[in-house]
Amino acid sequence: MNGTEIYSKINDTLIAERFFLYKRNLSKNISLIKQFGGLKHVIPVFENKTVIVAGAGPSLDAYYKILKEYSKRQDIVFIAADMAFRQMIKNGIVPDFVITCESTPGDFFLSEDVPEFERTKKKPVLLAFSCASNSNIRKWKGEVRFFNWMKKGPGFNELWSEAGTELGFVGTASIVTTQAISIALGCNIKQLIILGNDLGFAERYYGKYNDRYYGMFNNSSRLKPVCSTERILLEKIKSHEIHRNGAKFHTNNQFAAAKLWLDELFTKTEKTIYDGSIPGCSPDRVIKIMEIDLKKILSLKRN
Repeated sequence: MNGTEIYSKINDTLIAERFFLYKRNLSKNISLIKQFGGLKHVIPVFENKTVIVAGAGPSLDAYYKILKEYSKRQDIVFIAADMAFRQMIKNGIVPDFVITCESTPGDFFLSEDVPEFERTKKKPVLLAFSCASNSNIRKWKGEVRFFNWMKKGPGFNELWSEAGTELGFVGTASIVTTQAISIALGCNIKQLIILGNDLGFAERYYGKYNDRYYGMFNNSSRLKPVCSTERILLEKIKSHEIHRNGAKFHTNNQFAAAKLWLDELFTKTEKTIYDGSIPGCSPDRVIKIMEIDLKKILSLKRN
């Protein structure tokens, strides 16, 4: 894969299709930004902790039982991608943080989810891109901490100036899990575990508890089964191949750019990084794990 070409495609799309949304969303978010502030309030929470970042890929389905078992441990911090949040809540897992950078409205945070975590002592905090959808953020029932992107240039500099440079800047490869990972590695964590950040696909694109999977299921019929709908989607968006342990996966420009970005980022850190995603990051950059490995890692005696 040509990294320069992939990044160029991502940036061109970002500027051409989303920049107007960023400006509009930021103008609506200013009052919330003034109310809640930036990342400095959450950095101490990560000190010497094991951080688990959960994306919404289908490989996350295998880990719910283990994650629920360890979700109340004080030495573990859970960050869920916005699209993974409802999946985790439905499986009895309340993350410490949820992160969103989505610029268009979605059903990530619905009122029906609130009772699921109000019965626990854990009150998740939303980590929100300063230019994320105001509609999504206002659906969140709890605290919000905002951040800017670590991206400079005409237009973007003006955005960050309006949002407030004191919010903090986060590295990004244009998908939400990379931003969660960037925040975690920017803190003094003990180790990082990545799950559901598949960055590629074979037969499935969404996890079975994902709302978009349910959407396909609800619209399915005898002549239009879910597997056919998902196969059409995969054929439409695939642009690159990933070969891993004799298996072939496809990916798109956005995931490919994120994979290259993460592989490069991980060469610059001395922290231990485990990856249970399929296919996920390159095995020469992370320690690849499965369910049984995650159980062993989390059950180790705490220091």
